Amino acid sequence: MDKQNRYQKNETMRLLGYQSVESPEIRPLLEDLRAAYPDSFNRNYMMVLDAFHLGVILGKQQERARRKAVRS
Repeated sequence: MDKQNRYQKNETMRLLGYQSVESPEIRPLLEDLRAAYPDSFNRNYMMVLDAFHLGVILGKQQERARRKAVRS
């Protein structure tokens, strides 16, 4: 499946399609993961990036919801 079709598959993937591929802040973290999973990391690189970005997005959503609940 090519990248364009992958990021049109569902709402979660459309959301991830708007994220930058890689930011300088996460490069050292990704290198740590690559060292820990040398046989499978390269094969699953884009999935790892997508999972990371999804975690960031969900964390931000949870924090916003928490702050909104505290204000109410």
